[in-house]
Amino acid sequence: MSGLLLTSLPPLIHIRGDLPQARALRSALDLITFETEAARMGGAAIGAGLCCIVLVNILRAYLAGDERPRGWLGALSDRHVGAALRLMHADVAKRWKVIDLASEVGMSRTSFAERFKSLVGMAPLEYLVRWRMTMARNALMREDANLATIAEAVGYESDTAFSLAFKRMFGSSPGRYRIQMQRQSLAA
Repeated sequence: MSGLLLTSLPPLIHIRGDLPQARALRSALDLITFETEAARMGGAAIGAGLCCIVLVNILRAYLAGDERPRGWLGALSDRHVGAALRLMHADVAKRWKVIDLASEVGMSRTSFAERFKSLVGMAPLEYLVRWRMTMARNALMREDANLATIAEAVGYESDTAFSLAFKRMFGSSPGRYRIQMQRQSLAA
């Protein structure tokens, strides 16, 4: 998810200080300043939480601006494509077809596919595969579930098909990726 988000953001976001959204952001930045002025117990945990608050407030201000963001983030605010993205996210394991997504959001298949690609930067099913692989990668890092369970959870009927798709996307098998992440976690 973070990759999709980060590639959707411009290199610089300017938030005017007189905007209503700037007030919450200013408060969070003041707290970060306070927490980093001196070492305090729990400061790292508070800092991590505050960074999330700052990011969310920046995104809120960015989305409330006059220009619609490009890419995945902007597509979320589109009535049709945003609805399709929410459908895919809500049921990632469903065997979605472009015609089904188009029908669900009240568009023709062709119009939907063109609009989706224009806003998201990739075709609907390509996006779905990337989203599935992102979810699978997160599950491999955080869960102990076996590959067949993860494969099923992200919409693959077999762990073999899942493993091939994962290796195609990330250059490593899911099992090898999990081992690599466990080693990195132990080293840290």
